[in-house]
Amino acid sequence: MNMMNLELHPVFDRFQRTAPYDEYGLHYNFVGASVRLGLERPLFEGVVSSGRCTKYDVTDPTYPHRWSEDYFEWVDLLTAVDRARGRFTMIDVGAGYGRWTSNALAAIRRHKVGCLGHHIIAIEPEPMRYAALVDGVAGDPDVTTLNVGVTAEDGDFGIPSNDDYGAGVGIAREGLVAIGTVRLQDLIREPIDFLDMDIQGHEVGVIPGAIAAIDQYVKLAHIATHGKATGDCLARLFDGLGWKPRYQFEPGAEIDTPLGPVGFIDGIQSWENPVYLT
Repeated sequence: MNMMNLELHPVFDRFQRTAPYDEYGLHYNFVGASVRLGLERPLFEGVVSSGRCTKYDVTDPTYPHRWSEDYFEWVDLLTAVDRARGRFTMIDVGAGYGRWTSNALAAIRRHKVGCLGHHIIAIEPEPMRYAALVDGVAGDPDVTTLNVGVTAEDGDFGIPSNDDYGAGVGIAREGLVAIGTVRLQDLIREPIDFLDMDIQGHEVGVIPGAIAAIDQYVKLAHIATHGKATGDCLARLFDGLGWKPRYQFEPGAEIDTPLGPVGFIDGIQSWENPVYLT
């Protein structure tokens, strides 16, 4: 099979795409979202510390790299934007410096149908990454940023000091910096086009407590799983609700996908709510 000839997802053609480029210390991707050069340290070839793939498709750089974990998140995000009507709503949990929030804002501007309003809630507990998140959204009044951790219940919580990605919110103890928290279910109060979650292995501690709100309001969820046990638990949870699976890939493995073998770091699952599939 010639993997180079396999078609990329058609949702990309619903957006104005341009070749990526660097200018004035910023890197601009294929939908025009920018990230400050040097913000992320190299992790290994083609991937930086946030998990972002720095490569683009080998045949057409106006697409993401087809053999990357990012490709599937791009498909989910663009699908959610394309399906939105009137206003796009998103909750970005574990937003880091805000790359997927920025990608969403850029995609809204580049959507060929156009004229979408938006409301995005972006949540990041680590202070330095939160500052970069706030800088990246440049005072957009329709983006709410929260410098808190997301938990299942009230209590005292903290995060590692000077964490360079890879650790999430934990019960307060010596060595952790105390943080404010919010329950996920308290944020989901209206229909949400896209729930994007990357909370470093704490998904099972948060999602079940919010599942009633998720089932009522969330249309499409994309979740980094960080472990097989987490993935199995989430699969049982969403399958039991009758949600439709889009992608399910385990972490730390090279997996054959319709576009060829892809090395997954975090592992991902994405699910569609059948209530909103019409």
